[in-house]
Amino acid sequence: MSDEVMTLDSPFTKEAFARIDAENLSISELADRIRRGDRGCMMKMYTILHDDLVAIAGKTIENAREAEYLVRKSFAEVFYNHENIDPDLFELNLIQVLSENTRKMNIRNTYTKALDKPLVLEPKQEAPVIAASSDGAAALDYSEASDIADAGALETPADKEEEVSRTRAIPVILSTAAAISGVAAGANYVHTQRVRRAKAASYSQMMNALNISFATNSDGTEKNVFEYTPNGEQSVSDLVNFSGGTLAANTKAINLNRVGETLVTYSLSATDSYHQTARTSVTRTYMVTDTRAPEISLSSDSVELTEGDSFDAGSVVASVADPADGALVKVDSEPAKLVDDAEGRMYETGWYTVQSSVNTSKAGEYNVLIHACDNHGNVTEASVPVTVKAKPAVNLVSASSAAVTGTAAVNTGDNVSTAYSLLTGTYGLTKAAAAGIMANIQIESTFNPAAGSSYYGICQWGGSRLSNLIAFCAANGYSSSSFEGQLAFMISEMGSGMIATMNQVADSADGAAQAGVYFRTTFERSAGLNNVANIAASFYNSL
Repeated sequence: MSDEVMTLDSPFTKEAFARIDAENLSISELADRIRRGDRGCMMKMYTILHDDLVAIAGKTIENAREAEYLVRKSFAEVFYNHENIDPDLFELNLIQVLSENTRKMNIRNTYTKALDKPLVLEPKQEAPVIAASSDGAAALDYSEASDIADAGALETPADKEEEVSRTRAIPVILSTAAAISGVAAGANYVHTQRVRRAKAASYSQMMNALNISFATNSDGTEKNVFEYTPNGEQSVSDLVNFSGGTLAANTKAINLNRVGETLVTYSLSATDSYHQTARTSVTRTYMVTDTRAPEISLSSDSVELTEGDSFDAGSVVASVADPADGALVKVDSEPAKLVDDAEGRMYETGWYTVQSSVNTSKAGEYNVLIHACDNHGNVTEASVPVTVKAKPAVNLVSASSAAVTGTAAVNTGDNVSTAYSLLTGTYGLTKAAAAGIMANIQIESTFNPAAGSSYYGICQWGGSRLSNLIAFCAANGYSSSSFEGQLAFMISEMGSGMIATMNQVADSADGAAQAGVYFRTTFERSAGLNNVANIAASFYNSL
């Protein structure tokens, strides 16, 4: 204990501490261990001081069992509340608690006795003392010490002086118990204030230490934006450079598969030796964005075609893919957009369309547009120019026979418009080829499917060809007298080869004249041309 405790005003003498040394524990070691809350040292102190404490209680409490009970109770109160007392005042606290418990017990006993007999004040007695002698015996009070002296127990003045010295070493006078109690209470108050200030300082230090710093970009700004990554995640602990105290977060990782904001709360805490816990928290908003648009790879930067060539617009596309999600799906039109998607997507999946304005039946400049969009709405477009060149003119007959020398009257009416619509639409002939055929129909029948007798119909079929007409119409659901049925039979007789040949003529009035003469000499096999070139050219110009 401290030096002050070892003065003559202390309740315990050096002889008492000498008994501790006998157990190989020095006074300074005992003090240090009690200061650290060593309950074993407190128990040793209690064992050493037990008899003295019982003597103090016995001066007020007559019943020995009650006195023993009060000593044990008082020690237990100090023992289990040692965190709140100053270890340097351990003995004073113990005596203060014992005195208070003794006072309460005495008051209870006094009032209990008052029920049986009047209260009699005892004469003033000598003030008791507590002293630990070298042989371990405890002198209880001055009277008892005097009796021993009168009986001759102290045979010499030197012995008497030694005994008196031991007896007066550290007196505890019960009449001054209130003063001792006040001193202890004051010491407890001082200690309580000291502990309170220490706790406040410790808590302030903990709060000041609860700091956190975050990872930064190369330009020094805090890292809080991340690129969309399918099935990816970013650990939140990796975004912390330094943290004081214990770190926790409301989530382990940021979901990089979801575009949008993620709010992360970082919590810091620390606990000191007083079992106080300091806490603080900070929040950070992290953003996941998709900044990479789809990539379009073309198989050709441009395309050249000739009239009549076949063309697939999709053939200009080699691949369409998103850097994050991979290949996109080709669709005919934009799919439906998602609403409040949990992953922040605009579409279920990425897609692309191919739009073409190419008309291979007509020479000109055209374009193929590829429009690609990923599932977050990033768009990329590419276009491929397509040139359709005019088909070279083909002379099916001699120029002289197909020469256009003037105009001719042409038929009009429903069958004329029906013929042109079917020839250019259903059967795929060019305007010039259709005009050449229609010139021959006008010469043969003036578009009347009932014309003739032995030679019948719009093309004046006779003999076996007439029989074939009737059979064809019957087999294909036509009436042999219908204009549509007879036109369909004519196409079947021409065959794909003749149609392809006639489609090679120039798309012009001269080309129509060529087609008319060719059809007249090849299909109709007529002896005379009957002005077919002029009629065909006139049809071309009127259609």
